[in-house]
Amino acid sequence: MSVDCPAPTFSCDMSQLLKKASGRVSGPLGRTIPTLVEELDSDPYTADDAVQAVLQAEAMLKSNNARIKVDWTGPVEMLTLANGSLEDILADIEPEDLKEAEDRVAACDETVDPRQP
Repeated sequence: MSVDCPAPTFSCDMSQLLKKASGRVSGPLGRTIPTLVEELDSDPYTADDAVQAVLQAEAMLKSNNARIKVDWTGPVEMLTLANGSLEDILADIEPEDLKEAEDRVAACDETVDPRQP
């Protein structure tokens, strides 16, 4: 079968999208959602919608990486849904809580290596 039906090949490294999504989207989102829900009283259902959409996008990227079926639009649609849910969450945060968080971030010294004790 492998002689008559070779696996599809792509000129790009399709694993990069999954690695970047995991490291830059679902990882930070997974650490942030509990704070948004518990401390800032965000809607847990909207938060769960965002997480599920990101996980679905990553599942599609993983399938793309395995070259089972390359879906170019599905991950974009899922990340767009996640973005909409996140916008809803952020819109519901009280302005004084948002200002307090912005001030806390502004006070951080970004020159310090976060891995240092």
